[in-house]
Amino acid sequence: MPLVQIINLLSNFTTASVFAALFWLFTDALFLRFEIKIFLKAIAFGLLTTAIILNLLQLLTIANTPFIFWLQSLGLWLLFASFILDSHSKLQFMAILAILILFFLKNHALLAVQASLVAATVLNLAHVTKHNDLIPFGVGFVLIACAEFFYFLERTKNFEGIAQAGTFLYIFASITLFYWLWQYLVIRFNLGKKIGEVFRPY
Repeated sequence: MPLVQIINLLSNFTTASVFAALFWLFTDALFLRFEIKIFLKAIAFGLLTTAIILNLLQLLTIANTPFIFWLQSLGLWLLFASFILDSHSKLQFMAILAILILFFLKNHALLAVQASLVAATVLNLAHVTKHNDLIPFGVGFVLIACAEFFYFLERTKNFEGIAQAGTFLYIFASITLFYWLWQYLVIRFNLGKKIGEVFRPY
């Protein structure tokens, strides 16, 4: 198996694993306290996990699955919506942009802009609320946005080989998101407190 394919498989497996863990995180939080923004995050990461798994299967079977981009796009849109619903968010006006780009962009260009919107809203919340623990989550989506932009460049501008940089960025994004997740796993399991008291996955 070529090294490039091995790296692609590793990237997809790592990303799917972290997205699945985040899906579990927000689903687990719902059992203790239902909030619409947490519900949207759970659905979003469920869709993103499904999309990455389908992409992984596509790499293994050389089958074409046309719904992957739409699953990713819907997942990112719901994730963005969940953050602008936060009462501390100052970027609600960007919802108009999030809707408009659905009509003018597609494939990797669309995903790059959507991931950028998620990153912007998360980092804005980190700044406004002084919750610096949110910064790794935002940085993770900055890396995903850059990765999708590199995929876009190779597909449309013939920048040969640049997609591999995007593949590595997805691995780094997964590590960054797992670091964010790990902070809450420590609280959830090691301190023995209820989520409703000390665990707030935003």
